[in-house]
Amino acid sequence: HWPGAPMLHNYRGPTTAPHNAYRTSGNDYNAWCVIACFSDDEWTRLVKVMGIPDWATDAKFESLSGRIQHQEEMDQGIESWTRTLDKYDVMERCQNAGVRAMPVQSSENRVEHDPQLRARGMFTEIEHPVLGARKVQGTPFKLSKNSVEINRPAPLIGQHTVEVMEGLLGFSRQEITEGYDDGTFWPSDMPLYPYIEEALR
Repeated sequence: HWPGAPMLHNYRGPTTAPHNAYRTSGNDYNAWCVIACFSDDEWTRLVKVMGIPDWATDAKFESLSGRIQHQEEMDQGIESWTRTLDKYDVMERCQNAGVRAMPVQSSENRVEHDPQLRARGMFTEIEHPVLGARKVQGTPFKLSKNSVEINRPAPLIGQHTVEVMEGLLGFSRQEITEGYDDGTFWPSDMPLYPYIEEALR
């Protein structure tokens, strides 16, 4: 929150305008899109994206100082446009014109609807042994000569303990079984998970 800016519009500030989150179409709690213009040129581009509405061509909005002074009126005008569009549509139109914009997103939005993350293949569906088919986040980087993929779920608690102790640490099967029985490797008052029991057979 910028000092001196009204708490109702806490994205506003004394250095940039417009700079706010605007309500878009839909009834979701996060049906908003943030738009920020850091120069008069960006503002001119936003005005064109909005279809050059009459209110936006008023001389008081031509300069940054004028837009800061009249932020309430400007924000109402911008939001009258954004309310007619989906937040991703607002983002796409603005970004294509060189105006900074990004939708407010829930976790579900990011996984299922974010066009950039989808294009980069950020989320991959894998089969989890307990949860079933689930999407998980992949690697954030893509290398032209080295493809890194997430193709299996994270291990379950203790899933590979027997394998590690026997294969890497050289424990005998009898030593491992005794370690589970006496509480060394697993809490004695806690039942073994089925996959651990299977590994001990």
